[in-house]
Amino acid sequence: MPQNEFLSELPPSASRTARCGTGDESLWAINQRLCITERELRVQFTRIAQLQAQLDLVLGALRRSPDGVHVG
Repeated sequence: MPQNEFLSELPPSASRTARCGTGDESLWAINQRLCITERELRVQFTRIAQLQAQLDLVLGALRRSPDGVHVG
């Protein structure tokens, strides 16, 4: 997949942070963008972990249900 197609599929904040600097961007600005991106990724990973925990609970309940639902 060409890089431009990949960037077009990302949310605006992600595509903005995924682009390379123009060469005149200061190290401070680059570091700021990296910090913001790292923070966004931590939030996303935390949400993924929360959803996984919820899914595990639901699957456990389904496996124990008297209806005998077979999952996975």
